[in-house]
Amino acid sequence: MINKFGIWKFLINSILIGILFLQYSCGEKIEVHISKTIVFDGKLYEMDKDKPFTGIVFNAYPNGEREYQGEYKRGKPNGLLIYW
Repeated sequence: MINKFGIWKFLINSILIGILFLQYSCGEKIEVHISKTIVFDGKLYEMDKDKPFTGIVFNAYPNGEREYQGEYKRGKPNGLLIYW
């Protein structure tokens, strides 16, 4: 005979782990203005940070509208660089 309590416990734990995973993987990405970054040894770093940058780098026109943005992962371009 199957233990119904054990099945429900497993099911609830699996759902909770799935929700936590989705929340972590779909979290907001850090956005940094290009002037707050520096390139060292071929990788992009946020100023005053030791690890290569992961997130979105952007630049803006004088009126504040976005000029371009691009995603970086571990200091390297990762995806499209979008210009407006």
